Amino acid sequence: MSNDIALALVIVVSVAILVQVGILYGIFQAMSRLNQQVTTARESFDRAKEPLLADIKVLLNQSIELVSNLNRISGDFSKISSTALHQVEKVGSLVSETTDLAQNQVRRLDVIVTDAIDHIERTTKVVQANILGPVREVSAVIKGIKMGLEFLTSKRRPAAVDKATQDEAMFI
Repeated sequence: MSNDIALALVIVVSVAILVQVGILYGIFQAMSRLNQQVTTARESFDRAKEPLLADIKVLLNQSIELVSNLNRISGDFSKISSTALHQVEKVGSLVSETTDLAQNQVRRLDVIVTDAIDHIERTTKVVQANILGPVREVSAVIKGIKMGLEFLTSKRRPAAVDKATQDEAMFI
């Protein structure tokens, strides 16, 4: 019986080995197809990567150039901003100085105009007091002489007191 068991074990082992060989052959076939697919994919990738890499290189070069231009523009903008700020500060100080000078000139002009008006008023008072007063007196004397001459030449009676009062009121 031991032979039968040994034979049965040999048969089971042989079947197991045959099953393993079949499985290994299936794995080999699958690996072979996978190898062909990978080789095809790699060849396809190799053919597609050259134009893709060329495009990437062009894009990278353009990006580098763009970054360089942006850096230059940023530097120029910074300089322009600095210059503009400096100019605004200069204009601000110039406007401030001009405003101060204008205010001082307006104050001086106000003082000059006020003094001129005061001088004109004083001169007017002096003219009225020193010139118009004597002119009135001379006018009154001339009027009196004229009235006297008219009286002497007309042979009339002296005018009423009311008329003389009216004449005097006109000169005052």
